[in-house]
Amino acid sequence: MKRIAFIVIFSLVLSLPLSAHTDADGADALFDYCFNVRGTELDTGNLPFAAYAVGEDESTLMVPLRIISESLGYIVTWDETSATITVDAGIQTLYLTPDTMSASFVGMLDGTDISRIVELPFPATIHDGHTYVPLMLFEYFFVSIFRNDSSVTIFPLLSDLY
Repeated sequence: MKRIAFIVIFSLVLSLPLSAHTDADGADALFDYCFNVRGTELDTGNLPFAAYAVGEDESTLMVPLRIISESLGYIVTWDETSATITVDAGIQTLYLTPDTMSASFVGMLDGTDISRIVELPFPATIHDGHTYVPLMLFEYFFVSIFRNDSSVTIFPLLSDLY
């Protein structure tokens, strides 16, 4: 009987959401997310955490910028002098400064200027040398994003242009 009770309790614990903890302010919830980009699952084992949620309702998911960008075939660089991250996606380039509430896209698509400044719900943040950005930022790279409670799937919509 004790064995059955242990198995039931153990199963219930395993079924709980994988929220690791909250920060000192209680604003950030860490999650063990699985990322699938272009049909390949990303290895996030070397990151401080896979993703974390921010905001009063924890609706904004902060995700690792470099691993996702490079998996999409983009080139990511860091300019220490200007403290600017650059993500070159071919038809457009993202310029992002951590701890600011906006990002700048510069580019052309079929002769049309697609340059714009995007307001972020939360600023890009660096954790242990890894930059995390709101997941919604990737929507501006012309990708399709599917998110559920434990995974994010990203597919390029304009892959033939990159």
